[in-house]
Amino acid sequence: MGRFPTYVVTMLALDLLGVSLAAGLLPPDAVTQTYALGLTLVAAPVVAYWLVYREGFERFQLGRLLGRSESEANDGGRTDADEPNRD
Repeated sequence: MGRFPTYVVTMLALDLLGVSLAAGLLPPDAVTQTYALGLTLVAAPVVAYWLVYREGFERFQLGRLLGRSESEANDGGRTDADEPNRD
């Protein structure tokens, strides 16, 4: 998938997440919900742009979150003992 479709899907997912969190955490007041919706609709495109076009997704790789180095994350943590014998 290209960058623009990824951007659109990420933005829609962030919008859905923001509206869901606002509905669940904020009081059911129409004014408060409107402010939360406005904030979500302004913030989601900015965050989606950072995640897709500024390599934000690469910064949140699982290996980095677990404290592994780049080389360990790329090879899946395999060692020489895991290699099959090639005779």
